Amino acid sequence: MLCSSIPKIFYVNHNGMVKQSGNRPEKKKVKEMPRLVLIHAVSLLLLLLGMNCFTTAGTTIVSSNAPPTKNTTGNGWKAYCEGQCNPVGNMTKAPVYGGGSVFMGGGTDVTDAFKQQIQWLSGGDFLILRSDDDNGYNDWIYTTLGGVRSVTSLIVFTKEAANDPQAVAFLAAADAIFIAGGDQSQYYAFWQGTAIQTELDKARGRSSIGGTSAGCMVLSNHVYTASDPNGGDLSSKTALRDPYNDAVTIAPGFINLTNVNAHVILDTHFKVRDRFGRLLTFVSRLSVDYGLPAYGIGLDEQAAFVVSADGRNATLVGQGHAWVIYGTKKPIRCEPGQSLSTETLTVQKLVTGDTFDLMSLMGGTSSNQYTVYADSGELSTSDPYSPNRRMF
Repeated sequence: MLCSSIPKIFYVNHNGMVKQSGNRPEKKKVKEMPRLVLIHAVSLLLLLLGMNCFTTAGTTIVSSNAPPTKNTTGNGWKAYCEGQCNPVGNMTKAPVYGGGSVFMGGGTDVTDAFKQQIQWLSGGDFLILRSDDDNGYNDWIYTTLGGVRSVTSLIVFTKEAANDPQAVAFLAAADAIFIAGGDQSQYYAFWQGTAIQTELDKARGRSSIGGTSAGCMVLSNHVYTASDPNGGDLSSKTALRDPYNDAVTIAPGFINLTNVNAHVILDTHFKVRDRFGRLLTFVSRLSVDYGLPAYGIGLDEQAAFVVSADGRNATLVGQGHAWVIYGTKKPIRCEPGQSLSTETLTVQKLVTGDTFDLMSLMGGTSSNQYTVYADSGELSTSDPYSPNRRMF
């Protein structure tokens, strides 16, 4: 709501107190006190709701702390912005450092990972890309974390909208891009082969790019698209039983990150959803379909890899763990309709503070490095998430 120019304007200061602008207010009579109390209560409610102003009975309540906002709607897309919102104008500003990546495992967001992206963008413009209508990141990044010129949540939910120049302009202006969690099958359906995909790929050298959950999984050079026609989440048991099952949907990624090794695939919500077997299956499929080297990164919830622009330093931040799975030989048996059998694959488990080189596949501690293999659709260990406890 826009605030009209009227005589009485009350500003809500940082303590939530109502103050009148302009001339010193006349002395109030006792009988007028309830009205002021009401104004105070309403203003506090509006602050909680994140509104900028409210008009009632000739009086305007204005929050002096609320950031400027601008919402834009197109055909199949929406943009919610806080801060200095002018995407076309932003495209003419000097380039800001980019190239780093953030891979986040889902669940509670990792604040330190967002702070790193903010540090990389050097006071520039932060963009959240998603397909569901939500702008929950905006105020948290702009107000709580700070250090940005603007924050925009760009919602693109049709393929036609992903080719709309006005929508793409927001992406082209961003110094940091973060793909929210959601449904990677929608991301693939809406964005693959569009101007949004082209701009994302161009942005990798200009901006930092991150994502969580489904938004993380679409960042790898190969993607589990979750586009099973029968729906449902792919379990490790199903993947190991038949690596070419219709539910094992793997496709080339739509962002060609240069700070990871060639054939990499990401998985999230890793341990809590028991996804070790399916990631091992994905790695086996990559080695057969695309060649070696192939490896997978599994990320716990509340964990994130912060990856330097050259890929030589991936630091794990947050509270969870990460696992890197890789091998030097192709599987023994990886065929349609057959259970998976593999040679021994190396697993490097990483804990908070560990670093890993995503180009040379080296890092972590030797005590957390171990091996796992699959034999006729069964893993060689009862606990693939920890150094070896073998089943056979």
